[in-house]
Amino acid sequence: MLPYTNDTDMLSAFGRGEVRAGKIIFEAYFHPLCLFAERITGNILQSEDIVAEVFEKLMSTPRDFSAMPRLKGFLYQSVHNASINYLIARKRHKAIFNDVHYLSENVQYDHEVIQIEIMRAELIHEVYLAMEKLPDKCGQIFKMIFIEDL
Repeated sequence: MLPYTNDTDMLSAFGRGEVRAGKIIFEAYFHPLCLFAERITGNILQSEDIVAEVFEKLMSTPRDFSAMPRLKGFLYQSVHNASINYLIARKRHKAIFNDVHYLSENVQYDHEVIQIEIMRAELIHEVYLAMEKLPDKCGQIFKMIFIEDL
């Protein structure tokens, strides 16, 4: 025997946060939504993650749907949006990776240059620490001359 007599009863139970209703909806729509997402992303594993995340969000904040077609439309629209967001993020990550890869190939790290920059940073830090210990007016004049170039 089915736990709910009709879709309206199931949607009401889902709106109240009943896990059993959520599970029935999940089982009914998970695989079709994954196939839909795969057509957008080209990646079945990522598509399953996207659909699972959409269901996780839906279950954490149940909404009142008046009919199954509204719920179905909401699910497909949510999966579509999440799939597009995934593609945008993947494109952004790929561009960043390519930039970093390009930089790492074209920059010759000279050990001496790195050592000089480390010593420079530590020296400036020491100067700032010493400057803080100066009397007020003396510290102000020092900052104006050496930092603000006045």
